[in-house]
Amino acid sequence: MIRSTKLVSIPSISVILEELDSMLYNENVLHLDVRPPVEYEFGHITGAVSIPKNELMNKLQFVCSPMKP
Repeated sequence: MIRSTKLVSIPSISVILEELDSMLYNENVLHLDVRPPVEYEFGHITGAVSIPKNELMNKLQFVCSPMKP
């Protein structure tokens, strides 16, 4: 459980950590980890997809395609 009220900011998207906490359990939310692979391997949110920032534009089609049930 996340216990802080600090904002998590992404350009044009901001949520308070309590909202993020509820998103962690939402199947319709894609948790995308854009850190380098070594940082992802060190630890990440369960279920997060690793696409390093420098590869994101090349894999954007994968990220934007509908999730299969």
